[in-house]
Amino acid sequence: MDFPSLEDGKLKFREISRTDNKIEAVSELRKGGEIIGASEDTLTWSEELPTQTKPVEENVLDVKPEEPVAETKPVEELPLNPNLKYEIKDDEVTITGCDKKASGTIIIPATIEGKTVTSIGEEALVICTNLKSIIIPDSVTSIGKSAFMHCSNLTSITFGKNSKLTSIGVMTFGGCSRLSTVTFLGDTPKVDKSTFEDTPSTIYRKPEAKGWGDTFGGRPVKLISEKP
Repeated sequence: MDFPSLEDGKLKFREISRTDNKIEAVSELRKGGEIIGASEDTLTWSEELPTQTKPVEENVLDVKPEEPVAETKPVEELPLNPNLKYEIKDDEVTITGCDKKASGTIIIPATIEGKTVTSIGEEALVICTNLKSIIIPDSVTSIGKSAFMHCSNLTSITFGKNSKLTSIGVMTFGGCSRLSTVTFLGDTPKVDKSTFEDTPSTIYRKPEAKGWGDTFGGRPVKLISEKP
């Protein structure tokens, strides 16, 4: 191999042999086609190849997206009807009374002061003659005797679909002379035969609810679809 000429093309290098990174060569100085000087040299070099940066392999983990955890929402606390009276014992609330002047619809809240309303006490709303309707939450498990007795203008009562109600006391709605509609959206609770005494009420239920017969507390039972 001939190396590039230097000094106006007059200096030439002629390779003699090559081993690894060494070349033995003769440098010849020519003038007018004649060699006027020569020297023998051993050349060494190191070829540094361009550093090829190998791309870093990223370990991509196959991470499955986290399934959202079902958030348990707290029972929304309704504004407490100022007409209601209550007491708290062992983190449970019992409705104990009501202003006799209360009128229209009374909605019993499911919670009061962050505590679950589980019962309506004996004679709690007795002789509240201006009440028209009452809605009782799923959380209530028992209603005491005579709780709504002689609410003479009361026409309807509704219990929730997931009602935990297990018992209704003696004469709870006795003497409610205009009570025509009692709606249960869940299964049947225990009832005393006098619970609806002296009322013209009809009990309405959902077809899939369990435990219902043709009568309940001495009153006829019909499907909600039959409600007038």
